[in-house]
Amino acid sequence: MRDFVKNSMPLDFFAHHNNNSQIASSIFSETHKDLVNSGNEWISSTSECCSVVAALIAAVAYATASTVPGGNNQVP
Repeated sequence: MRDFVKNSMPLDFFAHHNNNSQIASSIFSETHKDLVNSGNEWISSTSECCSVVAALIAAVAYATASTVPGGNNQVP
């Protein structure tokens, strides 16, 4: 059954292995450990900055939506 499924599917659906049964992502992670670590640090700092900007935008949007046009001193 497994061979039938494997033969009926395109080869692009399966991960390609080398002679040591490793896929490309694991080889890259092993050989470029410092690059992977710096990438993790970069994405963490970027997400923190985006969170701060999103909080500021939400605060301004709330303040703008809750402010009455013309102010509070309206004469009848």
